[in-house]
Amino acid sequence: MEWLIVFIVKSLFVGLLLLGIAEWLVLKGNNYSFQRFYLLFSLVICLILPFIQISTLGNSKIILLPEVTVFGQRTLFDGFTIVSQGAKNIAQISSQFISLLFWMYWVGVGMFSVRMMQSLLVITKMMHEGEKQIHESHVFVKPRI
Repeated sequence: MEWLIVFIVKSLFVGLLLLGIAEWLVLKGNNYSFQRFYLLFSLVICLILPFIQISTLGNSKIILLPEVTVFGQRTLFDGFTIVSQGAKNIAQISSQFISLLFWMYWVGVGMFSVRMMQSLLVITKMMHEGEKQIHESHVFVKPRI
């Protein structure tokens, strides 16, 4: 389940970056076929790029010290295993961060849902109060301003 959250966060970050580039450079012109291609290409990149892993360590060596302090707690290396109390704190902090991200997500969904409902109410009010003109198979509504 954690990999899904990481994928969503990476995908959103890449999507926002590509959308920012689109707003800044691409969507200002009149070349609609290029804009369409760019937006479709961006969607594919948002789905593929989070699966690509970039190694930053390279050929560096990891040196294990006999004693390390993590968040003010003592960590001892016992052969190849690590005995640590600080790891529990790190796991707790990361679970709190994920919980905070979920709350932020649902607050955003709630705000946009309320805004959408307000817009729908305004549109339906305009439809009922406006002047209706019947033309062939369509009904045009001229809103009162």
